[in-house]
Amino acid sequence: MTGQQNVPTSNLPNLHRLKFLSRHSKRRWILTELDRLITTILVYVLPTNKFHARLKFLFLSGCLVSLYCDVYFTSTLPTYTGLFSKLLTPTTLNTVYDTITITIPETIIEYLPVLKSTINIDITPMLIAHAVYTIFMLWMIWSYKEAWSPSNDWENPSVVGKRRLKMRTDSLRWFTSPSSARSYACSISLSPPELTKDSVIDLDGDWMFQLFNDPEEAKLRVSTGLIGNNKEWTNITVPSNWQLSRPDLGDIPIYTNVKYPFPPTPPYVPKENPTGVYRKTFRLPASWKVTDGEEDVTVLFHGVSSAFYAFCNGSFVGYSQDSCLPVEFDLSGVLGRKNNRKKGKEREVTIEVVCIRWSDGSYLEDQDHWWLSGIHRKVEIIRKRKGQDIVDVRTQTDASGLVIVNVDVKPGSITRGVNVKMYQDIMTDTKGGYTKGPEVWRGETEYHDVNGVGGTVQIQGFVNKPALWTAETPTCYTI
Repeated sequence: MTGQQNVPTSNLPNLHRLKFLSRHSKRRWILTELDRLITTILVYVLPTNKFHARLKFLFLSGCLVSLYCDVYFTSTLPTYTGLFSKLLTPTTLNTVYDTITITIPETIIEYLPVLKSTINIDITPMLIAHAVYTIFMLWMIWSYKEAWSPSNDWENPSVVGKRRLKMRTDSLRWFTSPSSARSYACSISLSPPELTKDSVIDLDGDWMFQLFNDPEEAKLRVSTGLIGNNKEWTNITVPSNWQLSRPDLGDIPIYTNVKYPFPPTPPYVPKENPTGVYRKTFRLPASWKVTDGEEDVTVLFHGVSSAFYAFCNGSFVGYSQDSCLPVEFDLSGVLGRKNNRKKGKEREVTIEVVCIRWSDGSYLEDQDHWWLSGIHRKVEIIRKRKGQDIVDVRTQTDASGLVIVNVDVKPGSITRGVNVKMYQDIMTDTKGGYTKGPEVWRGETEYHDVNGVGGTVQIQGFVNKPALWTAETPTCYTI
């Protein structure tokens, strides 16, 4: 680096040449400015629904302020570089500046008094400008990251569900007697009507249906009530896929082997994204006391492809994706509201589902199969006793006769006795018919939720000479 130098004047009378002396990489400065230019252009090139107006404003503000700081630097970086060599390391100078020449019209020289042959530098303003520059660069990076993050749930890998209840075994039901529970265990149906009529409403059958090309429009219409009772509604059978049950609507099945059915730009999916809106209205039985706050009610979707929003009486109750997992949402808060307890309307319930064909989950679910969409498995309304303590049950056995039962208990449960019984019942038909077998094992314990956070109760035991399951002798036990 050199000491004090004069600013050379070019041969052209109306131009002054200002030279910054440093050792390295003119490319670095050029790439920095090029990156800023490209980034700014991207803000306008990308679809507007990827950016919030506030983030765009912050982003552009950061660009302008950082550009101002750059101009400030370039206008104050001294030809009197000896001072810089004492205050800043050469490495710092080299990462910011390089040997470049900036030509400035003489018409603006009078507005830049710093452009003199000899300059006395006050380093404090420059350091302040550098600090401001750094802060706004970090601000830009944050805004840039937020702007690029997907604004839609179905294109956001960090969102797989909202308000979903914890996954659990599907066999948890409210039974009026141990006998009905044992009969249910011997049935191949998830909800045999003769055994669960007091605790389950089966919503399979005809639903109202509309098909949209834009999930945002469909969601907006449902959430704001704009979808109404117009003539565009048609009927569809649940469970089914709308490509097969309603081919007249124009959305067709797609088969792929190794290719995606749309241009792969994960996690994004096409904006023209077929979206089905389902609606089902039913009435709660008079024996259900959810509107009085004495019981809980949930809705259980056993399979929806590939992502969906659920609404109850116009209120949002949850979002989920994963085409083949059961999903449960709580309806108690919606059904217990005062506006749902008016005379003549206290038992009427409307379930609406916004089902989206493509989501970021489609990238993981892609395989050698037919692409089909819709509510393709059962939908049930489940009644639960208020304060039901059992959240989930898991069992583990082995050939030696060891039995391990884990019972998850919800938070806030008071001292409870947990009893487990195992029977060797014999299934006689597929509708819950069985022959009562002997009790082969019993376990019990007490649970004390001291901290009110819930937990897991584990009970272990042994069954003497267990009858092992084989394809020829499919022996099962009832717990």
